[in-house]
Amino acid sequence: MSENIQPNTNYKYKPNLIEWRRSKVLQRLAQGASQTQIANELQLHPSTISLDVQFLKEKAQKELETHISETIPFRYAQCVEGMRQILWTTNQIIDKENLDDKTKIQCLTLLSNVYRYIGEMTADGAIVEQAIKKVKQIQIQSQSQQQQSQSTIESEVESEVDPEPDAGAEPEEE
Repeated sequence: MSENIQPNTNYKYKPNLIEWRRSKVLQRLAQGASQTQIANELQLHPSTISLDVQFLKEKAQKELETHISETIPFRYAQCVEGMRQILWTTNQIIDKENLDDKTKIQCLTLLSNVYRYIGEMTADGAIVEQAIKKVKQIQIQSQSQQQQSQSTIESEVESEVDPEPDAGAEPEEE
């Protein structure tokens, strides 16, 4: 490990050090270290590292959902517009009079490549669309599960607060 860990440093509770610790956990996992090894290196209980790993997984999932639902469609639109501009400009060059054959062949090659890329993007676009639908389904399922959990908790709290007396039970004597 390249960075020395200072003993007696409380990585567990100080907010600025929690972020550093999680970064270190991710770095060491990427290097192939086990959670137990990381816990020993950072002088922390393995359960703390396990919680960090869970946090990192959830954070990565949220970032991936954002990437799939927002970043990829936006970049896709940018690429499509860029390809349209290349097609238009290349056709403008080809339409010029007195254009030498070498330049014409280069422009035609570029057009051919652009159309091939558009075809690939179209096929990839269908995959992206499927991925976006899947992410939305997962989000809906997650929200539904959260609502069900909340309803269950509320029902349990209500039954604890206002228990119904047993109809066949006799009143308690003091």
